[in-house]
Amino acid sequence: MINPAIVVRLEHWAVKIEDADGYTAPELLRRNLVGEVYGHPEHRDGKRIRSTSIIAAQGRIVQTRTGRRYELGEPDPDYVAWLRSKGIPFDPEHPVTVKP
Repeated sequence: MINPAIVVRLEHWAVKIEDADGYTAPELLRRNLVGEVYGHPEHRDGKRIRSTSIIAAQGRIVQTRTGRRYELGEPDPDYVAWLRSKGIPFDPEHPVTVKP
C-alpha cells in the first residue's frame, strides 16, 4: 500500500524503459517516469525529469526506488498514442502497473 501523504505531481508524463544492452532479460529492465514535475523539493516547477525505477503503483500514485511518490496528471499524448499503436490498453484510473 502506497502512502500518498507526500507526493509531487507529474504532468505530460510517460513510462520509459531503460536502454538495454541487448543481453538484459525483459523482466529485469527498469521502468522510469519522465515528465514535468511540480512540487518537487529539488526541482523547479515545470522541469522535465526522469525518476528512479518504478517499484509500486496504486491508482494514479506511483512510488519509485528512492521512496518518492508521484501523482500522475495528464499523460503525454504521444505516449498514449504509442501505447495504442502497440495494442497496449491505457487505463486512466490505473495508468501504471507493476508486476510482482
